[in-house]
Amino acid sequence: MKKCLLLGGAGFIGKNVALKLKEQGYDLTIYDMKVVGNYNDEELCGIKYYERELFKDEELEEVIKDQDVVLHFVSSVGPENSMINPERCYYNDVAKTVEILEIMRKNDVKKMIFISSGGTVYGTSDCESCKEDMMLNPKNHYGITKATIEKILHMYNEIYGMNNVILRVANPYGVGQQSNKKIGAVTVFAEKILNDEEISIWGDGENIRDYIYIDDVVKIISRFVEQYVDASNDIFNVGTGVGTSLNELIKKLEIKLDKKANVKYETGRSIDAKRNVLNMENTIDILGNVVDYSLDKGIDEYMRIMKGRA
Repeated sequence: MKKCLLLGGAGFIGKNVALKLKEQGYDLTIYDMKVVGNYNDEELCGIKYYERELFKDEELEEVIKDQDVVLHFVSSVGPENSMINPERCYYNDVAKTVEILEIMRKNDVKKMIFISSGGTVYGTSDCESCKEDMMLNPKNHYGITKATIEKILHMYNEIYGMNNVILRVANPYGVGQQSNKKIGAVTVFAEKILNDEEISIWGDGENIRDYIYIDDVVKIISRFVEQYVDASNDIFNVGTGVGTSLNELIKKLEIKLDKKANVKYETGRSIDAKRNVLNMENTIDILGNVVDYSLDKGIDEYMRIMKGRA
């Protein structure tokens, strides 16, 4: 089977993808700052791993040179803190991705799967759903960084005949997501409701987002490990195509948890788009209909698993 290197393999999406690829029989290498402790011994059995900091690693070629596919899930900042430390986005994320691509090109490693952002690259838009070919309007450095890396990957596909895939992932949720990172509304809101903690909402709560269950994200990513793409069609949305407002999400969680939320509304932020729903037509054309979980079904499954582990 193909050799796959997973950069950021100990994170939320990374670990779920790694376990799927291992199950499918791939020759898998995980790369992250801390692998041991994020995996148990059984999960790590048969998996090679490196515990290094990507942005300081000057010996990446030894890790990359014999791989078939590089899955790049690492980002040094998020949307909010990218506005506090904007320079990190560019001299870390953009520069390191170019370095990785150059190593790949020189060693005839043809494919990178890059996790972009299904929200921040599109920015503010009045459209019903965001299509991959629409004009991008990112409102923060994180989104601009992701869009820049997308352009670089596309250039390598065109000029060097690479098979790089760009996946614009919506708002994933599910097992392994950590609420202390303050990313993932489903997980954060559910835990705050259960713990009788206040939920802070920026604006009136009517901002609409596309929430996708982690099992569907993993399925799509793993399918693209084998799927050939070319420069004419190398960007794909990873969402459900269905929008839900923050207020609606909280109501769903209240019903499913049988507990009232304590919500505080704060002044809205200019970096937050009012609506962001991903159009899935292009992805479905390539892979078929690979989204199995509606938001209700996904939350039910997530809560069921978490209760079983409690």
